[in-house]
Amino acid sequence: METYLSRKNSFTFFLTFFVYFLLYLFISASAFYNDFTHDRIIAFAEKARLAVEGHPPRLENTGFVYPPLPILLFAIFKYPFLVQAFVGGLVAAWLFHFLKEKKDLFLLALLHFHLGFLYLLGFEFDTLLFFFMSAFVSYSLLRYFQTGLSLHLFSAGLVNGFTFFVNFSSLILSIYYLPLFLLRKGESLQKRIGLITVFLSPILFFFLAYSYLNYLFKEDFFYYLKSVPREFYHEPELKLFLASLLGGLPYLLGFFALREGRYFYLFPLFPWLVFSAFSFPDTLYLSIFSYSVFYLIFLFVFSPYMKVNRTLKLSSLLAILLSYLLAFYYGNLWEKNFLSFFLGGNHIRNLEDARVLANFINQREGKFLMDDKVFYREVFFVKDLKKLVLPYMYSYNTYLLSPAGNVNYIITSQNSRDDVYNNYKDDILRYKLDECYFYGRISNAIVFKCN
Repeated sequence: METYLSRKNSFTFFLTFFVYFLLYLFISASAFYNDFTHDRIIAFAEKARLAVEGHPPRLENTGFVYPPLPILLFAIFKYPFLVQAFVGGLVAAWLFHFLKEKKDLFLLALLHFHLGFLYLLGFEFDTLLFFFMSAFVSYSLLRYFQTGLSLHLFSAGLVNGFTFFVNFSSLILSIYYLPLFLLRKGESLQKRIGLITVFLSPILFFFLAYSYLNYLFKEDFFYYLKSVPREFYHEPELKLFLASLLGGLPYLLGFFALREGRYFYLFPLFPWLVFSAFSFPDTLYLSIFSYSVFYLIFLFVFSPYMKVNRTLKLSSLLAILLSYLLAFYYGNLWEKNFLSFFLGGNHIRNLEDARVLANFINQREGKFLMDDKVFYREVFFVKDLKKLVLPYMYSYNTYLLSPAGNVNYIITSQNSRDDVYNNYKDDILRYKLDECYFYGRISNAIVFKCN
């Protein structure tokens, strides 16, 4: 990879990035304005907006709930489709030029037509970014063990450290590489420990510093690990794991085509084994698309050490076809919806109700008391955040106890018991409030008007 970087033509790279950026901007923006995008993406965007534009700014959203790097990107670009297009364009352009050096047209076809790539590039950019960074770490460590150049070890450790800010699971996954250092022949124990220290120091430093910041602001060292919304977790399932292997068929064949570095190449199997063995919910969103792409990114990055034969080429074409079939039969809700959207069929418009309620707020004056844990989509679409009274604000508890005279509307969910006001007022779903009166139902919300 470092050879590629030294030889690349900057103009060509940025031109390629611009083309990919426009392609993924078209896909992401088309989905967004057709009321469809991943809920996690909207959650990132809403948290970033409150951190920057909130009254007061909710600075804890910069990472005390979600990994901070995705939030930072949303704080810069604001709109989900711009963030998705930027990350997708950057990763795709890099992989394109890396493969172009080898003239592996079949692997390039995987990049352009595999449904999983299109899905992650357009709808789960943070997952894609983590996969790419993980592949870089594995490749750099392999180069270190081949050449002994410290630069590769330092770069692997630094990038591994930054993966913590993309996905907190990376701290656990770093132990995969420890046997390589501990079992290395011809090195003293002191040097082995020194090498491990160099590799793990960045991620351990970020982990400890981040935990201390959480203690200072939230009085809990591990608040950020406990606060990730449960709806964004997925339990590991064996059938999905096996289906993802089928979707990443070239990856399996690539293992036998490898001339060296097989242990590094097998890293994508480790997260599934860890989270399954310990029955721990996986924040890497184990699914057919995400994991099949994880495999294929490693295939791309390690392709310089492979002899690309006819079987590998044919399997690349088969993987493209399988990516569509597996999404249809085994995909989760988001993957099936993306397939329907991509093929021009009907899809769930998960943003439609949010826009309707946000328009109701935008068209009226006054204060609106609501819970952004439930209505995070709606909060993102509200034009003036000064209208909202949210749970993180100091005035929220006062207005919660006595809304009349303080807020003009109360918006509560008719479906979710997670709503703060639902928990406070047991009879709210029966439309009985002493201070306010029932105004009506709007989308999935119940609205009360206060005098």
